[in-house]
Amino acid sequence: MNPFRLAILQTHPIQYHAPFFRKLAECTEIDVTVFYCSDHALRPAIDPGFGVRFTWDRDLVSGYVCHFLKNYSFKPDVNSFFGLVNLGIVHEILVGTYDALLIHGYTHATTLIAYVAARIKGVPIFFRGETIITPHSGVRAYVQKLFFKFFFSGCSACFPVGKKSRAFYDYYKIPESKLYFMPYAVDNEYFFTQRKALPKKSDLKKRLGYPDLPIVLFAAKLINRKRPHDVLQAFSCLPKKSAVLVFVGDGPLRSELESYAKKNSIDGVFFEGFKNQSELSLYFGAADIFVLPSGFETFGLVVNEAMCFGLPIITSDAVGCATDLVQDGSGYIYPVGDVVRLGEYISLLLNNPHEREQMGKRSSEIIVEWSYGTGVSAVLNALAATRKSASHIPRKRTASRR
Repeated sequence: MNPFRLAILQTHPIQYHAPFFRKLAECTEIDVTVFYCSDHALRPAIDPGFGVRFTWDRDLVSGYVCHFLKNYSFKPDVNSFFGLVNLGIVHEILVGTYDALLIHGYTHATTLIAYVAARIKGVPIFFRGETIITPHSGVRAYVQKLFFKFFFSGCSACFPVGKKSRAFYDYYKIPESKLYFMPYAVDNEYFFTQRKALPKKSDLKKRLGYPDLPIVLFAAKLINRKRPHDVLQAFSCLPKKSAVLVFVGDGPLRSELESYAKKNSIDGVFFEGFKNQSELSLYFGAADIFVLPSGFETFGLVVNEAMCFGLPIITSDAVGCATDLVQDGSGYIYPVGDVVRLGEYISLLLNNPHEREQMGKRSSEIIVEWSYGTGVSAVLNALAATRKSASHIPRKRTASRR
């Protein structure tokens, strides 16, 4: 049987998705073509969250077939609805012979243009997104419900990425037959390889200029939504010289955080700034505890990365992945904004090296199951079901001529 032909529409090359597309391309049963709306991330640009100019230092476009569509937007921007208007996707869908089109989200003009073109051509639509319930009231709730009812009625398959994502599909009554679990994953193989190549923790700490003390790591943008002040305040209540706090990341709150640490004489705090993909492993490898205190995260893939390095995890209950990954002894979940509870959990792990080690081992065990391989199986199963369903549709009989 010929391989399934899958078209994928994506805003731009993304460090978390590109390795997955590569893994899909390795599957001999799937012929993958990725259409990008922008080359954002392949050229140096200022990220509004990090506040620094950079480009990812890992290859994001090799190992699979991809094409860049011309963007007709008057104001190109991967973060706005009309920032991506790639009319060429219509031609690609109408003249192509695809078994399915995989789209990500619904917040860009090009995505909806592709959706309509696929419906016209009769190409099954697969949907994957960072879906999470955000209920509204009044007119907005009514409009939202109508939109999702229409939008998902045209999708042949949807891919929940975790428990909160699955709850979203249940909330909008998407049939079970359309749902295929696709764990939201990072490139585990890459990080496992990086971890094996690292020196032992004490040597790594020395190399990075840290004292030989347990390290509490925060790795994210220094913005309000990530609540970096919470971990700094919790750390300030610990006994002096009992641990080190490392901030990896940059953003508008950096100077404020540095001033707070200096004003309150908080020792052992290091601000390392933005670190690219190839540099992150050093800090995950040196760390002993990972903390993500965010006020809101649809998922939080940085937690996956930390777990690849066998770190115990502490997250707020507003982090989407918490109910999936921070369970069965891999860490602690606390009420968002509860700095006292956050501090208690940090102290608990600092004072119990054995528990820290056991939680780290559990993290490693859990994250193995959250892999790209499981995602490939989900796509393959959806393609097989779609083809089987299409083969059962009776063809119209034509009148015989006498």
